[in-house]
Amino acid sequence: MGVDNPQISVIVPVYNCERSLDACICSLQKQTMQEWEAIFVNDGSVDRSEEIIAAAAAKDARIRLINKANGGAASARNCGLDAVRTEYVTMVDADDVISVDAIKKMYDAAVSTGCDMVLVSQTLHDEHGNKSVHQFIRHGLQKADPHFLFSNVFRGPVAKLYRMDIINRYNLRMPENMAMAEDYVFVTSYWTRVKTLYVVPESLYDYLYQDNPNSLIHRFCNREMPFDVYRKNAEAAWYTFNFLVMEEKDKEVISLWTYELYRDLWKMTNNSCRYLTSVQDRKKLRGIIVQREREMAKYMSFYDRVRMLHRYPRLADILLKLRRMWQGLRKR
Repeated sequence: MGVDNPQISVIVPVYNCERSLDACICSLQKQTMQEWEAIFVNDGSVDRSEEIIAAAAAKDARIRLINKANGGAASARNCGLDAVRTEYVTMVDADDVISVDAIKKMYDAAVSTGCDMVLVSQTLHDEHGNKSVHQFIRHGLQKADPHFLFSNVFRGPVAKLYRMDIINRYNLRMPENMAMAEDYVFVTSYWTRVKTLYVVPESLYDYLYQDNPNSLIHRFCNREMPFDVYRKNAEAAWYTFNFLVMEEKDKEVISLWTYELYRDLWKMTNNSCRYLTSVQDRKKLRGIIVQREREMAKYMSFYDRVRMLHRYPRLADILLKLRRMWQGLRKR
């Protein structure tokens, strides 16, 4: 089975996922839209992952296997991006599955509207069998509003459809020198280049949560990582900010995005400090972030600096609503 002209690529990074790979592959092969290719990047697995993918690829020409030395999820996804030959790309984790019409609905939305990004809701399944559905507050075609994106969209790379021309134009890749939050940098940097997006109301992605004691997030929350990991995690929004300033010329656009990135910087700093055991390390990190805040403030409007300095999300939301009301009155 295979297609000569795939319309969309699916990147699947794989590291020791032999228990979940069959379900992931099966969910792709059951898609109602057949014109896809799946790029499975085996990141140095030491279990049967390579064997499982190779067997599937031998029967289905739409499945491609790329083997590489272990380098982490960022390097695996970057390897997949380098291999994409289609106009659109989405990402799926090897321990997750997607609905049978996920690819079709994302692709149809992108083609029919010409939008720069498609978002779909996710269903989270925990280790106890419970599930919860993430719902967006707005659906359909809309402008890429920074406040909407940062308030309603998960920062992970999955459950999204991207345009490869935007990714390649700005050379967007995931930083490989970060143990965590590298996907945050990629996704939020892509957001800053997006003009329009389409939100699909249905949940089309099933995120299967597994509490793995060897995972990075488990070690992060158990205070087992070196200080540099917590610092880089806190500074993820700062890296996106630098990309924004380098690529964007409109001062008002920079101000809006910078304020939302600042809010994330603050949240991620508090989160990192929460897991740092050393009081000295917490003070050191906050000192670094204070300097970052000062640099970001230089690119904000007076209005956004006022919101930034208050640091109260509820007050910030009230000020945002007042600003939108004022803008509405000016347009009349």
